[in-house]
Amino acid sequence: MQMRFKRLFLLMSVLALIAASCGGDSDDTTTTAAAGGGDTTAAPSDAVPSSPDDGVTDDTIKLGFMGDITGPTSSTQLFFEAGIRAYTEFVNDNGGVAGRNLELFSEDDQYSSDEATLNYTKLVGDERVLTVVGQGGSSIITNLTTQIQDDKIPFIGPQQTIDAQFANPYIWSTIAHYGDQADIAIEAMAGDVGGAANLVVASVGLEVASGEEWAAYIEDTAVKAGGTYAEHIRLPLTGADADPQVVRLKELVDSEGVNYIALHGSPGAALRLLGSMDKAGLDLPIGGIFAVIAENVYQEGPADLLDTYWGVHTYTPPNISTPGNDEMNAWLDANGKYADTRNNVNFVGGWVVTKLAVEGIRIAAATGTLTRASLNTAMGTISSFSTGGQSPDFDCTRDGRACGAAGRPYDYNGTEVVARGEFADYASALDLIYGLGG
Repeated sequence: MQMRFKRLFLLMSVLALIAASCGGDSDDTTTTAAAGGGDTTAAPSDAVPSSPDDGVTDDTIKLGFMGDITGPTSSTQLFFEAGIRAYTEFVNDNGGVAGRNLELFSEDDQYSSDEATLNYTKLVGDERVLTVVGQGGSSIITNLTTQIQDDKIPFIGPQQTIDAQFANPYIWSTIAHYGDQADIAIEAMAGDVGGAANLVVASVGLEVASGEEWAAYIEDTAVKAGGTYAEHIRLPLTGADADPQVVRLKELVDSEGVNYIALHGSPGAALRLLGSMDKAGLDLPIGGIFAVIAENVYQEGPADLLDTYWGVHTYTPPNISTPGNDEMNAWLDANGKYADTRNNVNFVGGWVVTKLAVEGIRIAAATGTLTRASLNTAMGTISSFSTGGQSPDFDCTRDGRACGAAGRPYDYNGTEVVARGEFADYASALDLIYGLGG
């Protein structure tokens, strides 16, 4: 079922979203006292009763992460989990929240639905975590969505935004929906080729539910803009290369005049595609989803294809100075931690979604009750929450609990990831129409 937002709401929502990310970041706030946004220690522990069944003990608040730390999509989720873990340590170093320290329980599913189901039971049923912060895998969350709703467990900041999540009142999304990412991507592609009428795009995506949704939104957006959509090409989750997919791309170049690739996948999938394209002598510009913007793609991919390789992201890479990133980097520098994972935009993503979760915990605790139910209610009151420029502002009052809607493309300048303009530059491209994925 499609969810359509009025154009007026779009303008109001986007204006709120972009405040943290435009050139002047001096007014941005974050969850911590150092950067504004409220004191995380506002509620002493004796003011908030313990609720062990909800992950709240006398001295700890239990958080869970479930995702692919060592499997085929670990090139995204490993960094995401590290950012989550780092922010929990940061909060604890700054006095905790609600008079308690955060305790993180991480479970590695290696992108297996069966393993993920077991991990879900460990976190939600055995450890009794207050919330799951971060999760990866569209097929995994699709399988679990009924159980999540039955257990009434808040899921904050999963690493995909498929349509199935929007029907669940306990899933709070932070990444711009694939429909939003497609809107921004087609806008940028059209600009690169001299107008939408000149655009002939083919999508390439991993063989998962989110890959199919990405293709559906790319097709819809491209056609509405006046461009041409050629075909969706599926890429297996694992493998040594993408040679068969590149053969098909070359055929589409010859038969349909394809001049752009819209990519869904992980950094590993991107490197497979780029490697096969380089081997076959196929040079096409590529614009992709958030997950393909990772420093290692630029560092390890074929240099002659990377000048026209970019992707849309909701989070701001760590090398770009904003109040939130500056605070994060200062803490990392002072503690000498996470040297192998911190220089990745998905690390920022993990940091940011935990920051949002802590804001929800703070609001819930201020009511005198901290439980799964009170946290879920508190999340629904968050609007215009600034992360200090690490993302657009979050508004969790939006329909479908889609806290993040804005995004922008990112390129690489040969040394570091750089933003292609401001979030505001792509606000008019967002139609906020969802539901094409089924």
